Amino acid sequence: MTRPRPLLLDCTLRDGGYQTDWRFSDGFVADWLTVCAALGVDRVELGYLRVAAPTPAAPSGDYADLPRSLTLAQRALLAEAPRVSAAVMVDAADAARVAPEEAADRVAERLSEAPVTIETVRVATRMDGLAGAAAVATALAARGITPIVNLMQAADLPPEQLAAELPGRLGEAPIQALYFADSFGRMRPADVTRLFETVGAALATPLGFHAHDNIGLAVANTQAAIEAGARMVDATMGGLGRGAGNAATETVRLLLDSAPTPEALAACDRFLARHVEPLRAESRWGATPLYRWQARVGLHPTYAQKLAEDAAMTDLDRFAVLDRLVASSPKGRYDAGLLESARRAS
Repeated sequence: MTRPRPLLLDCTLRDGGYQTDWRFSDGFVADWLTVCAALGVDRVELGYLRVAAPTPAAPSGDYADLPRSLTLAQRALLAEAPRVSAAVMVDAADAARVAPEEAADRVAERLSEAPVTIETVRVATRMDGLAGAAAVATALAARGITPIVNLMQAADLPPEQLAAELPGRLGEAPIQALYFADSFGRMRPADVTRLFETVGAALATPLGFHAHDNIGLAVANTQAAIEAGARMVDATMGGLGRGAGNAATETVRLLLDSAPTPEALAACDRFLARHVEPLRAESRWGATPLYRWQARVGLHPTYAQKLAEDAAMTDLDRFAVLDRLVASSPKGRYDAGLLESARRAS
C-alpha cells in the first residue's frame, strides 16, 4: 500500500531564529514566503507565541513573541504574502505557568490579533511535561485550533519505553501529530527507523520528525522517518537553525513526490544565495567538529553555539570547555552560569 505524502513544514523563522535572535529583514521574509509557496511547502512556522509575560531573559526579536512583537510593516508584509498554511510554536514550560484552559484562551486571543490566519499551534515539551502539553493541546482543539505536540530530546529514551509510556501520557488528546525532535542531532537512520516502527505499532497518532544536523545526518534521518511512515517532517532553508542547524528544505523537498518546477528551484537557489549563505558565513551552522563532539557527549547544543559565536576562541579552546562541561552540566539542559565557569577555567 502506498503511503500518503508527508506534510512538509518549513520552520526557518522559528528554528532559524536561534541564529538571528528572531530578527529577519522584511526582504528575507517576503522572499522566503514566496519560495515556500513555489516549492509546494505545506506549512510555515512563523516563530514563537508566548503564553505568559516574557521574562527579562526571553528573546526579544520580531518573531519571538507573535503576533505582538511584529512591527506594522511586518504585519502588512505577512497579510500580503502568498497564502501558505501558517503555524506557531508554544513552549509547554511557558504554557504551564497558567492552567491549560487559560493557556488556550491566551493563545486564541493572540491568534485573533495576527495579520494572517494561523491554523496550527505546536506545543513543545520534554517527556516530563508531556501530560501537561497534551492538556493544553486538548484545550486548543476545543477552541478550533489544530494542535501538534513536539517531543524534544526524543533520542534520550529507548523506543520501547516511549511506546509503553506515550499512550498514557497523551491520553485522548486530539492532536494532528506527535513530533519526535532529535534535539542533539545524534540519531542515525537506523535509530529513526526503529523509533518510528516501535512507537507506530503502539500509537495510532500520526508521527512527525524534526532533525538536527550535528553529525551530518539530518537529511538522511528525515528520509528514514519518511520511509518509516512519518506523516509530517520539518526542514529549514539551507538548514538554518539552532546549533548545527536542521535538514535543508531545498533537499527534503526533493524527497517528496514530484519535483518542484525548475523555476521554483532556481528561485530557491537565488533566495539561499541572497539571504541564507551570508548568515552561514557568520554563524557557521552544520556538521562542524564542534557540533559533532557536542552531540556525541550529550551536551545541550546551545553550549556549542555560544562557543562558536566567540571569535576569540579556537576550536581546540572550545573542545576544552565542552570537556569540562560534560561532568557538570545537567543532562539535556543549558546553564549559562556553568558555561561561564567552564570558560573561566580555561
